Amino acid sequence: STLGNYWSTLLAFWQFCDSEGVLDTLHLPAPEHLLCAFVASFTGTHVHWSICNMLSGVRTWYIVQGTPSPTSSGARLGYVLNSVKHIAPNSKPPCPPVTMQMLELLCLHLDHHVPKDACVLAAADTTFWTQSRLDELFPSSSTTFNPRRTPLRRHLGHLSGTNGARLLHYLYTKTKCFAGNITTMSRQHGVTDHLSSLGNHLAVNSVQADIPPLLNEAPFGHHCFTKKRFLAVCNHIWQAHGVPSTTGHYFHIGSTTELLAHGVDPTVVKVMGWWSSDAFLCYWRDLEEVVLLHAELLHPCLIVSPALAKVIQKKRSRPHRALPSPTSAKARFACSALRGATREAARCKRQSCQAFAPQAFAC
Repeated sequence: STLGNYWSTLLAFWQFCDSEGVLDTLHLPAPEHLLCAFVASFTGTHVHWSICNMLSGVRTWYIVQGTPSPTSSGARLGYVLNSVKHIAPNSKPPCPPVTMQMLELLCLHLDHHVPKDACVLAAADTTFWTQSRLDELFPSSSTTFNPRRTPLRRHLGHLSGTNGARLLHYLYTKTKCFAGNITTMSRQHGVTDHLSSLGNHLAVNSVQADIPPLLNEAPFGHHCFTKKRFLAVCNHIWQAHGVPSTTGHYFHIGSTTELLAHGVDPTVVKVMGWWSSDAFLCYWRDLEEVVLLHAELLHPCLIVSPALAKVIQKKRSRPHRALPSPTSAKARFACSALRGATREAARCKRQSCQAFAPQAFAC
């Protein structure tokens, strides 16, 4: 959790102070030069964002104590952070996404008629196509669940539309907390269609209205599927086919990439994933394929926006403005002298051409 991470950061800072022989009275509140030394100790071993997260834990202590924090106003600390950023180690490769082929492997090795397998298939397909986070969909325990956080069977809407879409109401989300959110489950082609797998799961496991939809029927009653148990089943199948261990984060990355690769507008992908910022851009994979799909062989723009059309029409309809005629005596004299000089220069040019022409023909 965030609170646990902050506590571990403070513990790391205290251990650093003890290793450097800093007096206990100088630990917190800490002078700026001590925080600079703490940041510099991670040079070459931690990336910039990781060090900033550590400082966030130290800043939390200042916020709780109600004292100004040098982590937000210290100029020297800012310079040290920029220096560490430029000599940071190579970042880890991006996380691989869950792909359609991986979902098809699950469908191939799991039996739709077995309660547990039907639940895993429904959970994998639903998580993938709705860009859901596993913590928002699964309860934390297999025996109990929080009815204020975990969506129940009655929060799943009825089939509607031409292709039978459904709405799923999430009671708790990462971005909106208990305000919740609603996702649209749209019909898809192939064996990975989450509406088909979810319908099969609800029928096989006889899910009632006041229990979570993602559970399986055990010999002694229904048991809720947890995130840990779900990933264990998936990784057991995928690792047998050479796929590295996968976390719930990879589902979010895979669904974002798959929707973009199928030509879905990035703005629509952002809305579907409940992104409140452009952070979802970091989830894009197969960028070359996505760019070629959206930005190759573009047709000429035949439709002009109303604003641009108004500007063009205004320029075309603007009348030609002649130069104003001089009004003062000095201005009229200057213009007359300029016209006289222009005529004299043209006359001299004609005379020189006439004098040069006979000589050229004589040659």
